[in-house]
Amino acid sequence: MNNLSKTDQLTLLRHSWTPIFVFALAHSNFSLNLATHLNQTSSESSSSSSSANSKSEDSRLREVKSEVVENVLDESSFCGFQNTLNKIRDYHLDPVEIQSLRAVLLFSCEEELEEKIKIDEIVEKLTSAIDEYCKMNKRNEIWEVECIFQRYDQLGECLQLLKSTRTLPISRLFFSRLLGTTPLESILSDLLNSPPPTLPLFPSFPLK
Repeated sequence: MNNLSKTDQLTLLRHSWTPIFVFALAHSNFSLNLATHLNQTSSESSSSSSSANSKSEDSRLREVKSEVVENVLDESSFCGFQNTLNKIRDYHLDPVEIQSLRAVLLFSCEEELEEKIKIDEIVEKLTSAIDEYCKMNKRNEIWEVECIFQRYDQLGECLQLLKSTRTLPISRLFFSRLLGTTPLESILSDLLNSPPPTLPLFPSFPLK
């Protein structure tokens, strides 16, 4: 990733962060009953404070949060989103499969890229590694060949299911209060362009 240009890095992150977030969400307890957790979050964020101004602000945030949950995704779309999370969990992916699919999601991009050939080669290598992993670790003594191809196909189906979530308004549904009016692209760009924090090799000890 670091060997790519900043422009390509930003494009890949912008294109993949939603399915990667959904992937992580599907394997968390949060996804078991999404509506309940979102309602609880809304209730907690609207706790009363001592000042009148704070109460007014809390009330406004509660209304905004309620509007996001109810209007960003209508009932059928929200149920479809919950079903998608359930389907992803039903694949019962092991840690290697999760990490591999996450990497493929990161580098799979349909937008224009400066180093498109190089990135496509990375995806091809990742896909080949997944295929090899299935051959080595997903065998069945009786139906060995069928089992290997079935698992590889299942991983492909899961990958396509994750890619289909790219258009979901995840930032508005989960991060409206955090982001406010700041575009997510600006945050991603700042993260890429900011130098990594420098930490001392050895921590300083307090003087006695």
